[in-house]
Amino acid sequence: MIRWILIITTFFLLGSCSVNPEPLVAGKDQCYSCKMPVADTRYGAEIVTLKGKIFKFDDIACLLEYQNSEMIKQEEIFSILVSDYQNGEELLNVTSACFLISEQLKTPMNSQTVAFADCKIAESFLNTFTGKLVSWDELSQRQK
Repeated sequence: MIRWILIITTFFLLGSCSVNPEPLVAGKDQCYSCKMPVADTRYGAEIVTLKGKIFKFDDIACLLEYQNSEMIKQEEIFSILVSDYQNGEELLNVTSACFLISEQLKTPMNSQTVAFADCKIAESFLNTFTGKLVSWDELSQRQK
């Protein structure tokens, strides 16, 4: 009997600390930073902590503001994810994403920044939006 209790308890504890991201849901999720509802998932982002807590954001600007605040320690972060502009339901790790900054992009908090899974696709958007492609390192340094 005690063995079963230990197995069930272990299963429960392991399941409660998942570090898996959750898809953003427009109209349901709220930005952790500015408290606005997520209206368009193409501009969203999230931080997942080592303990499995998920912070959702409606704009990359809100994510950067929160990340650069003293409200969360960098060593607590498991992953930082952004929505793929072409497929708002897909979350990308910031280190592999390609970012487009353009004054022609109207994002929720006016970051004018979107992310793409592939830099070649992002480059093709430069035909529509005048702007600049940057990496996560460049983008995060601009916001400090």
